[in-house]
Amino acid sequence: MKYILVCGGVISGVGKGVVSSSIGRILKEEGHHITIVKIDPYLNFNAGTLGPKDHGEVFVLDDGTETDLDLGNYERFLGSNLTKFNSITSGRMYSEVIKREREGEYLGKTVQVVPHVTDHIKNSIRNAACIPIENHTTQPTICVIELGGVVGDIESITFIEALRQMHVEEGRDNFVIVGVDYALELNNEHKTKPIQASAKRARELGIPYDVIVCRSERPIDKEPLDKIALFTGVEKIVQMPDCNVLSVPTQLAHKSGILEYLQGRLRIPMCKTELPGKGDYFLKITTQKKHMCRIAIVGKYSNHEDAYLSIKESLKFAGAIDDLNTEVDTTYFDTSSFMKSENLSSLDVFDGIIIPGGFGKRGVEQMILVAEYARINKIPLLGICLGMQIIAIEYARNVLKIQNATSEELVTEEDIHTIIDDKINDQKHTTDGIIGYSLIISKHSNKMRIGRHETETIPGSRMATFYGNPNGSIISERFRHRYSVNVKYIQEFEKHGLKIAARHKNYIDALEISENPFYCGVQFHPEFLSKPTEPRPCFIAFLAACLGVDKEQ
Repeated sequence: MKYILVCGGVISGVGKGVVSSSIGRILKEEGHHITIVKIDPYLNFNAGTLGPKDHGEVFVLDDGTETDLDLGNYERFLGSNLTKFNSITSGRMYSEVIKREREGEYLGKTVQVVPHVTDHIKNSIRNAACIPIENHTTQPTICVIELGGVVGDIESITFIEALRQMHVEEGRDNFVIVGVDYALELNNEHKTKPIQASAKRARELGIPYDVIVCRSERPIDKEPLDKIALFTGVEKIVQMPDCNVLSVPTQLAHKSGILEYLQGRLRIPMCKTELPGKGDYFLKITTQKKHMCRIAIVGKYSNHEDAYLSIKESLKFAGAIDDLNTEVDTTYFDTSSFMKSENLSSLDVFDGIIIPGGFGKRGVEQMILVAEYARINKIPLLGICLGMQIIAIEYARNVLKIQNATSEELVTEEDIHTIIDDKINDQKHTTDGIIGYSLIISKHSNKMRIGRHETETIPGSRMATFYGNPNGSIISERFRHRYSVNVKYIQEFEKHGLKIAARHKNYIDALEISENPFYCGVQFHPEFLSKPTEPRPCFIAFLAACLGVDKEQ
């Protein structure tokens, strides 16, 4: 097994995840089998309860693991589906060590950070590196490890020590370290001291950089680059000025020389067969398109674009198919933009609207106004998760005339995700109870429905046609919800024109109005399975409606 550690020491958020994904992509296109492990030093067990305003979206894997958004990048870049073992946090590592201690596995020894926690980290990385990929059939040969945060942070020091030990144990031919650092620019001059300090700190901690990827706003002159090489002692320097994220693999493969360096440094054997379509994975997405489509995303966390990263990327993938050939321009609206109904007219300039998922009561009434405006004015609307529930509540209030229609989630406060959402916005809590409400959306069970599950499209529905079988079929998507449409209202919904489009037992998984160009809500998250070469049907059909293209024909 070959290991490539990607870390950084100047500031976080400069693209370690994109560099990790891109290195994995270019090696995969050479015919190698790649897996990626993300290490997050925070004490949360997983990313499920992290506030989206601070950390971006929570990405859900097939097995139901709630992870950092970088796992979404990994899946999209590699075209593979990962597992819970590909996401490691301090919280999970310490929790598992303590559990083993309570069960007596350490046989009375004093349990310490070194060696017990560090050994557990190393074992977790090595186990994850060996899990089959490519639909669980192929053994990986190269494992990329991304260390989140900044080298030198006190919270990451345990992981750094574990990685130092791995570096020694695996040997130079099997372990390479890539530092991704930012070259600050002052008075039109790139300053190299922060990068020098980062490399020095990493070297002191036992994980010396072999490669430095220099991130910057614009290309760096030769003199600063020579200075970085001289004072860090790295073997390879790669420039990476600001660019389209999806073009990074191409830049690394053809301009940087990092592929040749890694092949020589790690003594990676040449594969007999390269991946078909080498270099074309993102080509359709990054090339100029014939059409332009403007989409408004009206969400609870829209002041942080990364909160809806997978939706934005999924729209790009769908727009790139030959039948659409469309550049998608997304604009984010926080729900606070529609505190006054007269502001809804600002949506008229858009070709379509998406109401994404979320937790808690904040912004729901404004989303309901947006859903009503789209329905009345026949603006294509896609509701995802909470967005589908918004469609149901709006329809119940304004078409079925159930004025007290609401969701059980909005009148109770027992869900941890709801509490997180409201508290990060300093909203006061009230306990209204559920007496006097018509619960259009109700809790289905005490257990969250999360991960990849099957549901069935309804024969004759537009959803069934989107998924390739007008007679209905079983489809598989990823979910993340506890509340769902109350089945006792379904008969009235269908009688008045809001039809069930997908269902699994008592779970209503899609609703649609066939008279509108596109007015559809899905309880699942199609964005979590969208890949550059496999965009999900929901997004293709939505964009087709926005462009006036009939994808049902």
